Amino acid sequence: GCNGPWTNITGATNATYSITNAGLSLNNTAYRCVVNGTCTAALTSGCGLLTVVAPATVVNSPVSQTVCDGAGVSFAITAAGTNIIYQWQVNTGAGFVNLNNGGIYSGATTATLAIASTTPTMSGYQYRCLVSNTVCTTPAVSAAATLTVNTLPAISSQPQSQTICEANSMSFTITASGTGVQYQWQVNTGAGFTNLSYTGVNSNSLTIVNPTVAMSGYQYRCVVSGTCAPTVNSATVTLTVHAPVVINRSPASTEVCAGTTANFLVAASSVPAINYQWQVSTNGGTTWTDIPGATAANLSLSSVIIAMNGNRYRCLASNNTCTRPVVSAAALLTVRLVPTVGLSAAPLTSLLPGQTTTLTATPSSSTGGVITTNWTQDNLSLTPTTPTTFVANVNALGVYQVGIRETWPSGLFCSALSSTVTLTANVSTRLFIFPSPNDGNFTVSYYYGGSGSANRQLMIYDGKGARVYREAFSVSGPYTLLPVNLQYIARGIYYVVIGDANGNKLIEGKVHVR
Repeated sequence: GCNGPWTNITGATNATYSITNAGLSLNNTAYRCVVNGTCTAALTSGCGLLTVVAPATVVNSPVSQTVCDGAGVSFAITAAGTNIIYQWQVNTGAGFVNLNNGGIYSGATTATLAIASTTPTMSGYQYRCLVSNTVCTTPAVSAAATLTVNTLPAISSQPQSQTICEANSMSFTITASGTGVQYQWQVNTGAGFTNLSYTGVNSNSLTIVNPTVAMSGYQYRCVVSGTCAPTVNSATVTLTVHAPVVINRSPASTEVCAGTTANFLVAASSVPAINYQWQVSTNGGTTWTDIPGATAANLSLSSVIIAMNGNRYRCLASNNTCTRPVVSAAALLTVRLVPTVGLSAAPLTSLLPGQTTTLTATPSSSTGGVITTNWTQDNLSLTPTTPTTFVANVNALGVYQVGIRETWPSGLFCSALSSTVTLTANVSTRLFIFPSPNDGNFTVSYYYGGSGSANRQLMIYDGKGARVYREAFSVSGPYTLLPVNLQYIARGIYYVVIGDANGNKLIEGKVHVR
């Protein structure tokens, strides 16, 4: 100290004394200078006390830290020295800069730097501390510690519910992030969610192979975990599984007459609505063509023609989930030719008593079935003279028509009608007696133009004026034929008179009996 004892320093004879690399051993060492001159006695300066302060040193550098997003963290340093000054620094990628207290940081000038809340953007930041004191201002620098911030599990893209066809594989997929992210898919079959254990349940995509209808309604979710807690559950999605359409009854083959309607019906079942598409094959089922607009369970073909005979029809049935169609069995369409029949009258269509005409039917030939015909007169059944002819006289006037039917082994029949032929009476003022001459058997008739019926008398006289025959009768229609039998009388010329109900003469004529 300044109280001595004092020792001369060898070579220290200048006005300035410099000490190089002063060590702690010189701490509290006193210095003074003795000044000598020629003329005066030596002078001694005052005492200068040297204090040597040790610089601050880093004993333990901060340790790198790993935390989860949002967590707090601290870095600590152990330093040696007195009156230590601490200054924490951060390197975010562009070099170290001093930190100040505030925001998320506290303790920036203490031995411990505290970070209140970390974020993923801070991952990789480096922290170090400078230690110094007021004398030794050049700081000692700690080693840098790295902050690693692990991210929390998070789902950015959720799985979507799906509707699929039975036996078609499908996948549920999520997009997730987080440090050390892991996946665990779960299923809820009705009693709560449980972990799945087959291959692929620990990836971000869950594939379900060959799902069955029994799985329809199952719910799925993914539990995402990672280095940091908590786990995150994805949205719950539902799997809907539909079965393909089932053909319960295929269309039946049908046999119809040309010009009529052929109907085909398919019976199918499905949970979703059924899509129908009818097809036709004109080459025995070798190739098939869609029928435009035929998209219902029933196919109705109107006014079928012979050219459609032998066509085959089938239906494709699908739904919007199971788009691959199910094909019904094919049905055969048989189209039968409708028979025809003509009808004509010759030589007359307007008759007088004693005249006849022949109605002739001309039916078409059989095309494989049994041909039958039926005759009508004024819409009443008529038995023809032969299967194809009918001989008519004046008592058979009216409208004639012939129907034809062809019946096949299946029971199907096709029928048609001829055009009508009308036989009328030829108006005459004559009294018709025929044949004449005759053997006493003859017929008498005359034209009656009234409506309804009327009573008449037939009287026959011999050449002397004696009446040999008398009969009352009723007339209706244009001509009424009255048969007369006079075989018992003598041969000769007789006079025939038609009278009214009172016997008053209306018309007369002669007949020759021989």
